[in-house]
Amino acid sequence: MEGAGEADAAGWTEVDLDVAEPPVAVGAILRLGLEAEVLGPPGLRAEVVRSVTGLAQRYA
Repeated sequence: MEGAGEADAAGWTEVDLDVAEPPVAVGAILRLGLEAEVLGPPGLRAEVVRSVTGLAQRYA
């Protein structure tokens, strides 16, 4: 995958995604599934937190 580094000892790979708008980025990240984690920037991480928190509340 373009923008991906080598997998670490635990099998994790960091990927840099270039997206124009946070809502687009959040959708792309959520499509990656539960194993994806946003490391930065902090604003995007906060947007993902808001989205998954809302989903969890809706489906609880």
